[in-house]
Amino acid sequence: MFVAMLQRSPAEAEGVRQEEQRDLLAFLAPMALIAVAGLIVIQLAAQSRPDSLLLKVAPVLWVLGILAVGTASSTLMRRLGAQIQEATSDQLTLSAEQGWIKVLLQDTSSFAFVLNRAGDTVYASPSTTDMFGASPDFTSIVCSPSRSDLQSLLAGVTRQAIRPGPHEMLLDSPSGRRELEVHIRPVRDIDFDGFVITGEDVTETRLLEARLESTGQHDQLTGLLSREAMITKISGSLRGLRTPNNLGLALIDINDFGAWNDSLGRQAGDEILQVVAEKLELMPRTATAVGRYAGDSFGFIIEGDNVIQSMETCLDQLSERLQGVILSNGSEVDLRFRAGYAVTDGTTVRSSAEELVERADIALRRSRHSRQSTRVAYRPGMNEDLIRRLTAERTVHDALARDRLRVYYQPIVSLVDGHVSRVEALVRIHTANGVVLGPEEFLEAAEHSRRRQAVDRRVREIAAGDWQAIAEATHEDLRINVNVTEADLNADLVDEMTPLVAGHLTIEVVESAVLSNPEQAHHVLAAIRRAGATVAIDDFGTGYSSMSHIAGLPCDILKIDRSFVNAMLHERKSMALVQAMIQLAHDLGLQAVAEGVENTEQEATLRALGCEAAQGFHYSRPVPLDQLLVWLFEREERGASRSR
Repeated sequence: MFVAMLQRSPAEAEGVRQEEQRDLLAFLAPMALIAVAGLIVIQLAAQSRPDSLLLKVAPVLWVLGILAVGTASSTLMRRLGAQIQEATSDQLTLSAEQGWIKVLLQDTSSFAFVLNRAGDTVYASPSTTDMFGASPDFTSIVCSPSRSDLQSLLAGVTRQAIRPGPHEMLLDSPSGRRELEVHIRPVRDIDFDGFVITGEDVTETRLLEARLESTGQHDQLTGLLSREAMITKISGSLRGLRTPNNLGLALIDINDFGAWNDSLGRQAGDEILQVVAEKLELMPRTATAVGRYAGDSFGFIIEGDNVIQSMETCLDQLSERLQGVILSNGSEVDLRFRAGYAVTDGTTVRSSAEELVERADIALRRSRHSRQSTRVAYRPGMNEDLIRRLTAERTVHDALARDRLRVYYQPIVSLVDGHVSRVEALVRIHTANGVVLGPEEFLEAAEHSRRRQAVDRRVREIAAGDWQAIAEATHEDLRINVNVTEADLNADLVDEMTPLVAGHLTIEVVESAVLSNPEQAHHVLAAIRRAGATVAIDDFGTGYSSMSHIAGLPCDILKIDRSFVNAMLHERKSMALVQAMIQLAHDLGLQAVAEGVENTEQEATLRALGCEAAQGFHYSRPVPLDQLLVWLFEREERGASRSR
């Protein structure tokens, strides 16, 4: 009865210290009363009957009585406490169903736990039970923080020593661990003394943030570092660089990746990129980072001594590993690449990662345009070359857009009787300020910017339109020579030639364009000849043709490159080569035409060697149509005068 009297009712409200004092008093008071009563009984028995049996067993009974009362008091306190907690839980449940808690928590998507002062869960919102199961115990499902840290957190929030939130917590659920951002609010009123813990599930948000961070740092297809991550890595390495020339960056492009991707399919193209990434990750330890820059472009960083030697070693190993790659569809591919690299110097160390990347990129671009070098190291001055090329690219673009392409013609003269057998159509650009640019100033840029075909197509259109005027200016069977590139050797070229005056056209193509795809080139050139045009192999002697290739080509003319003609009068080997090329042309039933003839002596030598025709400054520079017509008329007049 005494213990029950000391227990508070659910309607009472008191502080934590008051509650602790009351509980201690409820536990100790009955035991103290029994102890005092026992001592009094023992004292009275000792005075009245010192030798009685009761006096001997009284201490034992006294101790047992104290223990019994203590046990009963403790049991009664636990029972009363459980009844109070049950009453509180029932009251909260009733409030959740009917009162203010329902209004606050029933429809919220947030997780909500209500804990009593001891940390026991007395209520969980519907969204909480949906996620963590029926009747979840908050303290038992918390993985982080630990139980002791959680109790410290609750106590700290109660004392207002720790802010209510948000606090990061990790909770176990049947579907896996969930990350929550929670707020802890102490509650103390007439109905309840404890905590309300509300939280938002941020698991998916955290996963998305991690994926976004990973995406920003790594390429999704290959797993390599992204371009931004590589720049960050270079920046960190530059900050720790104590001496120059100890850091290098290489950039590589996979050759003909577009062709592999188109012929084998997108999936195979992705697999090729993944294979390249795997081979890059097998590089020596001197390669401290590898990444994918964009498309089929990759990069790697070299650190340490002898950076250039290490760079070349890594590129050699990569080249070997990319040979004979077997794809999942059974295809075997030999992958090749072009590379450009830059090594730090005193200037780079004091500047930035972006400058090193820019230098490596400049070297890679130079490699793309080099016929000999597939690897190019950056050197000072390359940037100026790049600026010139970019300027030329813009010039080509403007010329196509504003119709500033012009065709100049250079006569090809017979060395047998002096008549003009052909004229070669050569492209020029007239700039806005009246400057005339020759092909050496912009054709390479047109090739790089993929506008070369458009330029050549426009030249052929202009030449076709000029042919009638040229034909009327001479009574001779004159042809116009037009140049085509490797990219032009397809069925479209045949269709383009058909409506033109094919019988008065000669198609000039260089050896390398023919030999890159001999079967297709043979088919296209044969179709062009059937349409009535003739075919000339341009710049003969500068390529790598074998006699069997030349013998099998459907062609009519071999044009001997100007470099041999210019050197033949003072170099015995060049003279022998010119003579051999003329003889080869005759043996194959072809006509020999010499380019770059600049004087009478060269003309006489070529005539003596049996060369049929020549062109060069000795006869005329390339000139516009109106000047060509005047030149043809005057030459015909001179020929008529000599005949009279």
